Amino acid sequence: MKQWIKSAFSFEASHLSELIVSVSGVFIAMIAVVLVMAWVSEGVYAWFVIASVGASAIILFSTPHAPMAQPWAVLAGQMIAGICGLASWTLFKDPMMAVPIAVASTLLFMLLFKARHAPGGATALFIALGTVEVETLGWSLLWLSLLPSLLTLIVMATLFNALFKWRRYPYIVFKKTQPQADKQPEITHEDLVYASEKMQGYFEMSEAEFMQLYRAARQHHKTTRPGGFVCLSELNRVCF
Repeated sequence: MKQWIKSAFSFEASHLSELIVSVSGVFIAMIAVVLVMAWVSEGVYAWFVIASVGASAIILFSTPHAPMAQPWAVLAGQMIAGICGLASWTLFKDPMMAVPIAVASTLLFMLLFKARHAPGGATALFIALGTVEVETLGWSLLWLSLLPSLLTLIVMATLFNALFKWRRYPYIVFKKTQPQADKQPEITHEDLVYASEKMQGYFEMSEAEFMQLYRAARQHHKTTRPGGFVCLSELNRVCF
């Protein structure tokens, strides 16, 4: 028990600095979001939008390299959720029908447009409940509350993460600057699909990030155990 507590609550210096950076980023970004919402909402505040935007902020500042944190996923995913939530409420006017249809259709369109962003589920749910704010603002809720909040959050994440050289946000800007691989044969997209199926797991990591991780792991493995294999899973023996 003592060892478990020690491992659970101990921080290396790098982890502690990352914790401080992430928390500070969320704090500053949410101040900006609240100020912008108060400025553009014209006296009718859809504050429930802050709930899902707050969840988005945690993703953007704690895992800025994740696909779910990228601008397209945040902006398109959340706006899809807002549209689906409003459409469902407008059609059914009954949360018992509107909520499940709103959340399910949100996921459908997120997957179709490659804009999966989990906090969007909360956005769709809240809007499909048909609160007073939803009835008052109607479709203007999207550009008076949701859109300004998202744009503010993305701008703050871009500016804040740029202050720290180890944070690459948006990731696509830095994708072309990644170091070239060595001359050894690279694993392919098909290899990654095979490994993922064998491990029966899901990872919130882009293919480019995985390749970067794989190269670093392979280089370390070559240095410490020359001539061996790099295995992604000891259980399933997915090796390269």
